[in-house]
Amino acid sequence: MEEDPSGKSSEDIEPSADVAASPVPGGERLASVDTLRGVAVLGILGMNIYAYALPYMAYDNPTVMGGFTGLDRLAWWITYMLFSFKMMPIFGMLFGAGLVLMYERFTPRAISFRRFWYRRVLWLMVFGAAHGYLLWTGDILFLYSVCGLFLYFFRRTKARKLIAAAAVFYAIGFLPNMAGSYYFGMIRDDVLPEIERKVEAGEELTRYELAQRNTWNETVMHFNPSREDVDRDVRAMTGGYIGTLKYRAPLYLAVSTYLLAFGSFWPAMGLMLAGMALMKAGVFSVSRSKRFYLILGAIGYGAGLPLAYLSARSAIATDFAFVESMRIRGPLNQLAGPLVALGHVSVVMLACGSGILASLRKWLAAAGRMALSNYIGQTLICTTIFYGYGLGLYASLGRAVLMLFVVGIWTVELAVSYLWLGRFKFGPLEWLWRTLTYGRPQPMWRVHGE
Repeated sequence: MEEDPSGKSSEDIEPSADVAASPVPGGERLASVDTLRGVAVLGILGMNIYAYALPYMAYDNPTVMGGFTGLDRLAWWITYMLFSFKMMPIFGMLFGAGLVLMYERFTPRAISFRRFWYRRVLWLMVFGAAHGYLLWTGDILFLYSVCGLFLYFFRRTKARKLIAAAAVFYAIGFLPNMAGSYYFGMIRDDVLPEIERKVEAGEELTRYELAQRNTWNETVMHFNPSREDVDRDVRAMTGGYIGTLKYRAPLYLAVSTYLLAFGSFWPAMGLMLAGMALMKAGVFSVSRSKRFYLILGAIGYGAGLPLAYLSARSAIATDFAFVESMRIRGPLNQLAGPLVALGHVSVVMLACGSGILASLRKWLAAAGRMALSNYIGQTLICTTIFYGYGLGLYASLGRAVLMLFVVGIWTVELAVSYLWLGRFKFGPLEWLWRTLTYGRPQPMWRVHGE
C-alpha cells in the first residue's frame, strides 16, 4: 500500500475535485465477467421460479406441489442437477471478484476505496431488505451485503491464502446442518415417542417437552407440511398485497435471520473468498490456457454432477424427510454446488476465449451488466404473474410448464438488456446504486461512439 507525504495510506485519501470516483467505463469492463454474471442471473431463475410460483415448502420438497411425475419430474431433475445451488455459487464468487476489480481500479488513483466499498454494500443492504420485505422472501442481496462488510479485510490477501480461507469458511458452513440433523434426529427418535406415550396416558407434558414438540412441528412444516399448512400459504399468496405482505414479512425475517446466523453466511463467505482468488489468478479474465479450463471443467462436472445425483437420489429414497435431508442430501449438494458451478465457469470462459457464439455472448454480457435490475426484475415479473394481486397463477402450474415461463423471461431479459444498454450506460437499478454509492448523479445516456 502506497503512502503519501502526509503519512496517510492511499485508501484514506479523500477524492479530490480532479480525481473523482466514478464507475468503471464500458471499455474497461471484462466481457468474460459480464457474460458469466449474465449466465448466473438467468440461471438462478431456473430454481427461483419454484419459489415464486409454488408454496415455499415445495422448493425443497417437490412432492408438496408442482408435480413429481413425467415431465414435471424431469424438470425437477434438470433444475436440481444444473441450477440448485449451482448458480448461487457463481454469484458469490463474482461478488468477491468484483471487490478485487474495484480495489485494483481505485487504489492506483488515490481514491478512498474503503469509503466507497462500504457505501456500496450498505446501499445493497437497503435494496436487499426492501426486496425481501416488500416483494419476495427469497432475497439474497441482504446476505451478500453482510458478507461484503467482512470481505473488505481480505482485499490484499494473496490468492493461495484466499483459497485456504475460503476452504475454512466453507467447511464451517457444514456444521449447522450436521448439528441440526442430529438434534432433530434425537427429537424424532427419543423425545417424540415419549411425548406420544405421555399424551396417550393422559400425563402432563413438561415445558421442555412442549418446546421440543413445537420446534419439531414448525420445522416439519417446511419440509413435510400438512395439507392445512399448504392451504394457508396458498390463501395468503393469492390474496391482496397487504395480506401477502403480512404473511411474508415474518417469514422473511425468520429466513434471513437463519441464513445469517446458521445457514448461508459461512459458505457464502467461502465462495466470495474463492472468487477473489480466482479473479487474482486470472481465471475469470480468460487469462489461463485452454487446457486449464478443460481440466477445470472436467473436475467440476466430473466430481460435482455425481455428488448432485447422489444428493437427489438420497432425497427421493427417504421421501424428502427433513432429518435425512439435513444429514445427507444437504451436505452432498453443498459439496456438489461449487464444483458444478466451476464446470459452468469453464464452459463460459472457453466460449469467451474461442470467440464462438459471439452474438449470444453479447446478449448475456448485457444481462450481466444489468444483473441487479434483472434479478429484481425477475421478482417483479413473477410476482405479477403468480401472486393474487397480479394474474393469480400461484400454485396452479406444474414444474414442466414453469420451465416455459423461465425460457420466456430469459428471452425478455436478454432482449431488454441488450436494447437498453444500446442507449444507456447502466441498467436502471445499477444507475441508482452507483449514484447512491458515489454520492452524485451518474451520467445515464450514452455518448455517440461510446
